[in-house]
Amino acid sequence: MSARQDRRRVLVLGAGASKAYTASPSGLLMPLARDFFPTLLALQTARHPWVHGIGPLLDYVNRVRGLSESEFFRANVDVEELHSQIEGDLLRAVDEHRDLDVTFNQMAYNGLVFMFALYSMPFKTALRPKHIVD
Repeated sequence: MSARQDRRRVLVLGAGASKAYTASPSGLLMPLARDFFPTLLALQTARHPWVHGIGPLLDYVNRVRGLSESEFFRANVDVEELHSQIEGDLLRAVDEHRDLDVTFNQMAYNGLVFMFALYSMPFKTALRPKHIVD
């Protein structure tokens, strides 16, 4: 083994490491699990008409967690926990052949995935396509 090969290092960073990222064009810090939704509301993209596509997610939160839309966005909901809950409900509904619940949970799940995609755009800087507008 040469002297060059014996000094390899691996750095493992936790999710909180992204909080130090300050080059976002939005001027906001990357969110953690509990400040995902409040940070989303602070973004210009939150006013985009496509954001209204998250209605099924809000319906899910109202029916399953008993939160109104305004309560939901102020409640510091853990986005990772919510994602796991929706996925679990969806898989149980599939296993139990409850078709209406499959549709309900799938729509909520899709709304959350859509929100992740919409949310990530304002934080990207490198090789950013010119057609994306905050």
